[in-house]
Amino acid sequence: MVTHDIDEALLVSDRIVLVGQGGRIVGTWQPDIPFPRVARLAELNQIRGEIMQSLHSAQHYSEQVKTVEFVI
Repeated sequence: MVTHDIDEALLVSDRIVLVGQGGRIVGTWQPDIPFPRVARLAELNQIRGEIMQSLHSAQHYSEQVKTVEFVI
């Protein structure tokens, strides 16, 4: 399954992979929380925080990448 919704991924996935620019894997998580997870949202908040931090770091990294022109 592919989703852009972190909460949806946390509720239904066995494994979450955050993919950044150029298909680069930014991070992976495997929530060890039994299904159904709706009643366990508080436990998922820590993982959600880690994913959000990785997402922000990846966005910051892509903003820092610069292109250099050169002539051969």
